[in-house]
Amino acid sequence: SVHSLFLSDTQRRWYLSGVRGLGTNPAIVADSVLSFLAQRDLEASEILVVGASMGGFGALLLGALFATRNKIPTSVLAFNPQTFLGQHQLNAIHDNRWPDLFAAMHQALGPNPPFSDLIELWGPFCQHNSSLLKGRIVYGSDTLDRIHATHLATSQCLKLDPRPELNDHASFTRSLRDSGELASLLLTAFFSSSFTQ
Repeated sequence: SVHSLFLSDTQRRWYLSGVRGLGTNPAIVADSVLSFLAQRDLEASEILVVGASMGGFGALLLGALFATRNKIPTSVLAFNPQTFLGQHQLNAIHDNRWPDLFAAMHQALGPNPPFSDLIELWGPFCQHNSSLLKGRIVYGSDTLDRIHATHLATSQCLKLDPRPELNDHASFTRSLRDSGELASLLLTAFFSSSFTQ
C-alpha cells in the first residue's frame, strides 16, 4: 500500500531548522517521520520525496537522510532546487533571490549551517550505495537554477534533467503542470525503480 505525508518548513529555512512537530534539525526530522509511520503500524520499505525550489532542497536533503541514516531505498524528484546555502557560496554566484530569507537563515544558523551543501550527502554516499538512493533534478535555463542543479552533477545516483525552454524560476512547475509534463514526471517517479535508467 502507498501512504503520503506532506511536510512544510514554516520557518522558511530550507528545512535546515527542521520541521515543527518533528524535530529541530533535518536528521531528527528524517528519524521522526519513520517513527511517525511506525507508531501507526506503517512500514516504509521505499520512499519517494518530491519538492520544488526550497522544497526541492528539502526533498534532496531528507531523501538523502532516509537513505544514509535508515538504509531505506529512497528516490527523489526535485524541481529547480537550491543545492547549497552557505553564505559564501551564495555570494560567489550572486544568488540573492530571497535576501530576507537567506539573511534570517544565516543569522539563526550561521553562515555555513550543517547540511547546507548537498554534495556532502549526495557525493560520497552514492559512490558506494547507489542502490539505496536515486534522484532526478528537473531544472530550467535560469542561470542560478542551472548552477545549483549542476553543483550535484558528480553524484553517481543523480540524473540532471534540463528543460532549456523554461527560464522562469517562479513559474517553472506551473509550466510543467500546464503542459502535462508534471503529471508524467510524477507518474514516472512513482512507478519507476530507478530515475537513472
